Amino acid sequence: MSAKKSKPVKKVDSTPAPASKRESRRITILGFSATSMLKWMGMNGWTREAAVKAFCGLSEGGELAPSTISTGLSDGRNPKYRKGAATPSAAQVKQLKAAAK
Repeated sequence: MSAKKSKPVKKVDSTPAPASKRESRRITILGFSATSMLKWMGMNGWTREAAVKAFCGLSEGGELAPSTISTGLSDGRNPKYRKGAATPSAAQVKQLKAAAK
């Protein structure tokens, strides 16, 4: 008896098709990315309400989701996640505080 050689099996790609993605957009405030500025705000004790007001007045590129704001502030308060925080100048900090009122 001789063993039969099996034919090579064609592998089927089991990875799912990519889901349709929402168009991404970069939201900035005073030249910094929104997330880096939120981390800076969190490091400096900003409240969620003050951050929302500042972003409404100064941000470019669209609106942020409420969860993005909360997460960014929380990341800034936690030393483990605050890497990459913005470094605004004194004049930019003054602008932020004025917009938050």
